[in-house]
Amino acid sequence: MKRRDVLSTCGFGVGTLISATAGCLASDGRPLSDDGAGDPAGSAGERRLEVVRVETPTDVVRLNDLGTSPSVDVPDVRSLSDRERTVATAALDDEYETDDLPDWLVSFVAETPYLRRDGPYYELIHDFPRYTITAAETTADAVGGPIADEAAYREAVTHDGVVTSGLLRIASEDGYRTLRLWPSLREFLDSHEGVRYRGTVYSLSLSVEDDGQPYTVTASRVSPTDLTDESVYDATEATETVREAVRAAGETQGVYAGDLPEQLLEAVAAHQYVYLDGTFYWAGLENREDLPVDLEGTVTQSQFSETVPRIRLVLGNHGDRDVSVFSGAPAPFGVIEMEAVDGDGGSLLWTDAYRESSHVRTDEQSVTFVNAIGLTTPLPAGERLDRTFEVVDAVAPGEYVVQDDVGIESPGSDEGGTLAYRVFLRVTDGAATDG
Repeated sequence: MKRRDVLSTCGFGVGTLISATAGCLASDGRPLSDDGAGDPAGSAGERRLEVVRVETPTDVVRLNDLGTSPSVDVPDVRSLSDRERTVATAALDDEYETDDLPDWLVSFVAETPYLRRDGPYYELIHDFPRYTITAAETTADAVGGPIADEAAYREAVTHDGVVTSGLLRIASEDGYRTLRLWPSLREFLDSHEGVRYRGTVYSLSLSVEDDGQPYTVTASRVSPTDLTDESVYDATEATETVREAVRAAGETQGVYAGDLPEQLLEAVAAHQYVYLDGTFYWAGLENREDLPVDLEGTVTQSQFSETVPRIRLVLGNHGDRDVSVFSGAPAPFGVIEMEAVDGDGGSLLWTDAYRESSHVRTDEQSVTFVNAIGLTTPLPAGERLDRTFEVVDAVAPGEYVVQDDVGIESPGSDEGGTLAYRVFLRVTDGAATDG
């Protein structure tokens, strides 16, 4: 997530995690005033920077990329080993048939309930033997054979470095169903009629459903929504506007506050997951109408000639309770940039706080590394945090946006949320617009 580093607070000695300035000074050493006054107007023909508008959207979404499935891994046929791909291809085209069930084949089918080929999802269907282990609390006298101790049980349920410690609990509740009886488990069940586990004796039984040879594997196409019992919004057939918003939100770390169609907001509110283009996303919707913090953006130096343009961002707590601002380094805004609205061009927004932060590495006026750390900065009621940034790269005339978010927390309460913001900027060339 893009995050930031602390700056200054105008108030009563409020400290910050990285640095603080005294006497209500802005990040460049000027007194922090409320008028937002910028530089005097430049002469005609100069390239200039201006703030068009500032948005702090009420509704934002969070789409966390889960890959090809919200639960089990769903491999593409092309990623399988040669022998696995042979089985899968035959099943997809018609049917795979065999009289033998080597361990690798049973493992592949057991661990691959779904797969993909050229985009669509398929469920593997088989008629392999199905084993069910059941257990019931009893007494030692009622068990008609050897009773294993806890150590023998733990050894039996350990396979490939994994301890299936819950096997006995599942077996005693609904039955433990599996396609595989690994050697240590099979030997354990063949040698014992019960087990003493944590002071309780359980009887054990094993049953098998086997339709006999030949065994087959087939494949049936399924919808992405079939891969989980939770609700899934499949955006494949949605409008292009919705699909573009899903892609943009999915590519954004943290919350996305871009243009959000009402259809997507309703879908995210009603579903656990969103699916599009072969990718599942965990979906979350946040509404921040009650957050007591707002953001202001002003240009304090607009001209590109002789100096560099400067932008000041201010977080203000207009509520009656102290809050904390959660951000990346350096607080309270982290490392940010202005991006062209059309996606072509932009500039890092530079502040010396990058160089001063122990969590950021820089090379002259560029950032080469940011430690993924969360920082908390106090913001008392009625106070403000600000930072001034410089546009260090040459940018062409056009529309730009600074967009990111910070977390707002109210200590001692469950109130809070994510304050997403977008500062829209315009770079104009006076020579091209005069006259």
